[in-house]
Amino acid sequence: MRVSLARRVSSSWRFSHAHGLFSRTEKPIAGTQLPNLGAMRPWSDIMSSVSTDPDQKLLLLLRHGQALENLAPNNTLCNFTVDNILEENWDSRLTLTGTAQAANVSTWLSSEHTQGDTWAQLLRLGSAARFVSPLMRTLQTAAAAFDRAQPAVASSLLRASLGRHVCNAQHPVHSSAEHFPPPWNTMCPQARNPQSLRSLWDEELVDLPVRPAGGASPGLVSTQDILWRSDYEEEDAVTSARVTAFLVQLFASVPQDVVVVVTHGEIVTALGEVVGEPELSAANAQVVPVVVKYLGTNQPKESDHSSDDDAAFFGVFAFLVPMMLLAGCIMLVVFWCRFYRENSITRPEPHLNFGSPELQISTDEMGADGEAANGRYDRCESCDDPDGL
Repeated sequence: MRVSLARRVSSSWRFSHAHGLFSRTEKPIAGTQLPNLGAMRPWSDIMSSVSTDPDQKLLLLLRHGQALENLAPNNTLCNFTVDNILEENWDSRLTLTGTAQAANVSTWLSSEHTQGDTWAQLLRLGSAARFVSPLMRTLQTAAAAFDRAQPAVASSLLRASLGRHVCNAQHPVHSSAEHFPPPWNTMCPQARNPQSLRSLWDEELVDLPVRPAGGASPGLVSTQDILWRSDYEEEDAVTSARVTAFLVQLFASVPQDVVVVVTHGEIVTALGEVVGEPELSAANAQVVPVVVKYLGTNQPKESDHSSDDDAAFFGVFAFLVPMMLLAGCIMLVVFWCRFYRENSITRPEPHLNFGSPELQISTDEMGADGEAANGRYDRCESCDDPDGL
C-alpha cells in the first residue's frame, strides 16, 4: 500500500536536471570538494541560467560529515564499542572526524574562487534558502559549515531512511513531547528522556516549524517522532516519493533560485533518481551541485479520459453479460422444477397397490391357500375361471 501510493506521488510531478553542467565521473575523498565542484561550464553561465528561468533551481546538496552510524557494525544497536569506548548510536551524532570535515566545508566556502569571489559569494549563499534534516548529524554539519546569516528550515522529508535503524530516530522538538510506546519507540536508554531540539539548537541556527503533512512549505510533521518504527523499513520508492514531495514544496513556496540542502546519502541518491541523474552520490561532507528543472504535472489529456471511459464500459459490459445469462439459466431451472412438482399426477395402477398402507396384508394374515386367515377377505370365485368377469 505504501509503495503503491509512493509511486503515484512520484509519477504525479515531473522533474529533470540540466544536462552537461557537471561531471559525475570523479569521486572525491570524504571531507573534500571536487575541483570547481565538477562544473564543466563557467559558473557565471550556470548562475545566470537559474536566475532567468523560474522553473530551474540550483540545489547545493551537502551530505553530513562522518557520523557514528558510519562506524556502527549494526545500526539497530543502541550502543556499540569503538576503540574500547562505548558510543551511543540513537539519533547518531558526528564523530570527531565528521566535525572536522564539516568545519572544512566552512573553510572551503571562505576560500577564493578563480573568478575573484569566495565560493560563498559566487554561489550567493547569503541569500540562498537553507533546509536541513532534523537529525543530529545533519544539524551539527549545518552548524559547522555555514554562517548564521539566516536559519536553516528543518524538513521531515529530508530525513534518512525511516524505520529499524535507531541512528535515524529523531529528538523531539520540545521536551514536553509525548513518549510513544513500541513500535514507535526504539527502546534505547537515550530515548527515554532526551533533550529537545529547541534546547539544543537556537533559533538563529535552525527553524523548527511544525506544519501539516502535505503542506505547501517544508517543515516538520510533528513535535515528536511519529515516522520512525521498529517494524518498518522504508523502501526506495517511498524515499523517492519524499524527495519528490520536497521538490514540489520548493518550487511552490521558495522564491530563491539557489537552495542549500543538508541531508543524507540516500536522499542525494533518491534525488538523482527523481531528476533522471542516477549516478548522483555524495561522500561525507561533500557539496554536490545539481540544477533541477520543474517540468509540470502528469495530467491526462481529454482523449485519454475518453479512451479510459470506453475501456471501462466494455470491461463492465464483458462482465455483466455472462452474469446475466447465468442468472437467467438458474431462474429457468428453478421455474421448471417448481412447475413439475406442482403439476405432476400419480396414475393408479390396474392392480391392488400392496405398497399402500391401507391395502398392505402381512404374511401372518394370509393362509396357505391365499385366503385371509381372519376371514376378512373373500376369495373371488371367478378368478379361477379364465372366462369369468
